[in-house]
Amino acid sequence: MTEERTFPIMGDYVRRTVDRAKATRIPWWLAELAYRDYSKRFGTKQSLERLAERGGFSRWELISHLSGNDKRADEMVPTRRNTRETK
Repeated sequence: MTEERTFPIMGDYVRRTVDRAKATRIPWWLAELAYRDYSKRFGTKQSLERLAERGGFSRWELISHLSGNDKRADEMVPTRRNTRETK
């Protein structure tokens, strides 16, 4: 049995986010779907392979690219500050 190729997803170590998630991996095919949107926005100077070498997408980048949302990923991250402001 062959092992499925995977793509890294960064953990939330730098930001003070509501949910501190650990780094993980997703199926490569899902990363390819996200890369379609990434390459439309930012071009193809960095291949999907190179993005994987550099640590992959953050969770918020992944959501942004898969949803086609034009917001920058850092605008979507629920920080402690902006979750308090919405209550």
